[in-house]
Amino acid sequence: SASTRIFKTFLCDSFVFDDGSAANDFNTAYHEYLHDDYSLECNSSEYMRSRNWAYALIAFWPAGVPLLYATMLAANRKAISKRVPNELSRSIGFLHRDYKHQFFWWEPIELLRKLCLTDVPLLIGTGQETARVILALLVSLVALVTHFVLQPFKRGVDNWLSTFINFALTLIYLTVLLIKVCEDSSEACETFGFGSSSSGVFLFFLIFSTITLVAMLVLGIVQICYTNLHSVPVLRLRNDSTRPELPAVGKTGYHLFLSHVWRSGQDQVAVIKRQLQLCLPGVRVFLDVDDLLNIIDIETYVDQSMAVLFFLSEGYFASVNCRREVASAKAANKPLVLVHETDLRKRGVSLEVLRKECPEELRDFVFNDRRIIRWSRTVSFQQLSLKLIADGLLHATLAYEKVPTDALASWLTFPGEISLTGLTFDPPLELRFSGFNPGAKEVAEELRSRSQGLTLQEVDPDGTQVPPNVGVSSNAGMPTLRPRASRGPRSMAAASHAAFGPLLLYLNKATFVGQDGVKLAELVRIERAAGTRILLFHENDEALDGCEFDWNIEKTPEDLVEDGLYSDLAIEFFPMPHREVSLAIAAQNLSMQPLRSGWRCLGRRQPRGS
Repeated sequence: SASTRIFKTFLCDSFVFDDGSAANDFNTAYHEYLHDDYSLECNSSEYMRSRNWAYALIAFWPAGVPLLYATMLAANRKAISKRVPNELSRSIGFLHRDYKHQFFWWEPIELLRKLCLTDVPLLIGTGQETARVILALLVSLVALVTHFVLQPFKRGVDNWLSTFINFALTLIYLTVLLIKVCEDSSEACETFGFGSSSSGVFLFFLIFSTITLVAMLVLGIVQICYTNLHSVPVLRLRNDSTRPELPAVGKTGYHLFLSHVWRSGQDQVAVIKRQLQLCLPGVRVFLDVDDLLNIIDIETYVDQSMAVLFFLSEGYFASVNCRREVASAKAANKPLVLVHETDLRKRGVSLEVLRKECPEELRDFVFNDRRIIRWSRTVSFQQLSLKLIADGLLHATLAYEKVPTDALASWLTFPGEISLTGLTFDPPLELRFSGFNPGAKEVAEELRSRSQGLTLQEVDPDGTQVPPNVGVSSNAGMPTLRPRASRGPRSMAAASHAAFGPLLLYLNKATFVGQDGVKLAELVRIERAAGTRILLFHENDEALDGCEFDWNIEKTPEDLVEDGLYSDLAIEFFPMPHREVSLAIAAQNLSMQPLRSGWRCLGRRQPRGS
């Protein structure tokens, strides 16, 4: 490196000078020459000029760069430590973004450590190699203890690797030191029990170091896997897997204010607060039952919050206090996060009703150009809802307000979250559906378009395959079976079908309704008799004839219900963006194995639904 070349200016090799005169028999003369250029004598005027230049270059580069970094970090210490970034703190993010905010100054220390290991020992004169090794050993030992105790990096794996590397360096320098001792004194070597030569030291530490480092590596990997599997999921930035940085808000400030009506939203906003505190460590969330001292000061609490979340449930706009919170958020032009309770059994209400109930002077502020997040109690869907809430909160901060986002907040990720990314069915899989199951073909094609290795096949009510554009015709707008030469009994159809792939049963308002429903029911009976795996997809999107599950049970033939058709849970299909999760769960059920991003041991347990 450039620093090493500068420091090598001070590295001279000594040679015995013998001019053949008798005087040298009594006084040994030494001449020193530059290590990298033996044509340059170290006491010459030319060398002195080079050494003076080296002093200047040391101040400019090896010492100047850490000093420059330290100066820039010190000048931006408030912006970094309080996590309120400015343009300069963003531009020097490469110096501090990998470290915990209380150790933002660590990078210059790390540069000095490397300097002391690689370049400073060159200042120690020739013939004092043992002193160089002792210096490097002391630096490595101090670094090992410091990293182990302070854990300055954000990511646990970085802290572990740093400790591992410093431990390895300590072992290496200790081995070199003992080898030097053995070379200088065989008696000392024998005293340590390594024999009379340094080869014993080398062999011992080679074996010891290998065993120790391998053991540390294995234990470190096991610890990382165990920690990740048994810890709560923490949101991370997808590009570098670090945790999002939240700005400091002080003792009286909050990152997010939770606005809700008690009778229909209190339990769920408590869940939101608890889960946000788990997935965004350090977040301060205002919840009235925890933080409200006086109802008169509600506007002050809103004003002290960076963003406001409205939990839209039954009676929200009928609440006087909720309207106060909305009006206060509008007056302060606070960033909004809208979360919608859609489950009518849990006092949910439609958006149309909410818009009508919202006071006219607040309606545009609340609903115009706003993303409305569906709240779910199912684990995987709730995880996406939490990610979208966090996305809205983080975009209210200076650090992330300009970060591009999308409907899935893809710039954020939960380790091990369920995903369709790169999904391939291997071996290829055939998914079968009936033309008499309205919507089944569309949802099957939706799943096929998002994956590889999945083929679709339409089937007749007798269980036989339908070639493309054959088997179903239209008569006065009503699908009917084309005549066939012969049809076997149900048992024969079931036997002939046994080797086929799973059957998709798509449940919406039109399922098991009318003549198509009769034919679909017959197909389901044949498939169940054949032992076919039937996948239940339940549609919740009203635009796609979604309905309550009770509707489907009511319309399903009684013999199928009693036979256990619904003994397996149906996969819920919601509108976008939660439909992405529905498709991923469907793919997981098709493949009969969990879909996770990354190594399984690096995944994390998902939060429990409530």
